[in-house]
Amino acid sequence: TQNRMTVVKGVVGYKKFDDQGQINEWKKNVASSTYDVLVQGIVLNSSAFEDKDENGNIDFVGSKTECALLSFTKAFGVDYRDIRSAIKPAKIYPFASERKTMTTIIKLSSGGPSHGKAPATGDYRVHVKGASEIVLGHCNYYVDAEGKVQELDDNIRQQFKMSIVDFTNDALRTICLAYRDITTNEFNKLGDDPPLNDLILLGLVGIRDPLRPGVKDSVEAFRKAGVFVRMITGDNVVTAKAIARDAGILTKGGISMEGPEFRKLTKEQLNDHIPRLQVLARSSPTDKTIIVKWLREHDEVVAVTGDGTNDGPALKLADVGFSMGIAGTEVAKEASS
Repeated sequence: TQNRMTVVKGVVGYKKFDDQGQINEWKKNVASSTYDVLVQGIVLNSSAFEDKDENGNIDFVGSKTECALLSFTKAFGVDYRDIRSAIKPAKIYPFASERKTMTTIIKLSSGGPSHGKAPATGDYRVHVKGASEIVLGHCNYYVDAEGKVQELDDNIRQQFKMSIVDFTNDALRTICLAYRDITTNEFNKLGDDPPLNDLILLGLVGIRDPLRPGVKDSVEAFRKAGVFVRMITGDNVVTAKAIARDAGILTKGGISMEGPEFRKLTKEQLNDHIPRLQVLARSSPTDKTIIVKWLREHDEVVAVTGDGTNDGPALKLADVGFSMGIAGTEVAKEASS
């Protein structure tokens, strides 16, 4: 893909928009407190920022998913720098591929900028974003169009699940955003794991990452040359399959599966699955390493692409490692050299 992501759809405050051009109309039907908390969460629960590129143009720097979300906040007429200068995180749980979430906690000040327009029920606010089905699974409540917190019953939960399926079938990466308030006592007891229980669902956004021009032709050329192309991604399996089909990676007879299922396979099952495995979704850093190791043990010549720290071990283990362009971290670049 182009790794140039854009928020194109969403369901926030239980109201749907189908493109960013509809934001102003959508805002008329949703309580300002809802998108106030949404924007606060996107801005503070992120490490992306704006900077000049090599050509002197202003652009967002960081995780492309976070860049897409931060760019999305411009539709609300806010400057993320104002929010960050006024509110400092009290605790951050960086994105972890194992739990597929990032969490940032801020201290609420009565009447201050951190309080926002949403009613506070504690001393600290926990902002969570991450893989849609995983964050949704942690939510017991949701915010409706009037900004009221309602119980997330089976019917409403199923409707959000259907929206996730609709978005992923359209090859969109889906991210859920949620929050909850906690007391000082709860904050002081926090350990290495973020407080992901009893979250309040703000909504779901769909992010498009277009294929690069000529990708399908390139994959076909690789296949004709005898190269077996596999896609290993953190995306939802439906999104991954849709992108893989468009790119010509997923073909008839090919296997697609998710990381948790893959990690349960026995040695005999790995021997059966890996030769036909074309798409591995919701993967962990170790999954790519397992596949590379298996392929090399079976006398395959392996080339691996990667753009982050987590890709280091697989890049190092492969016969050839490619760190991906300017987005590649120093660890990925060093491992692939």
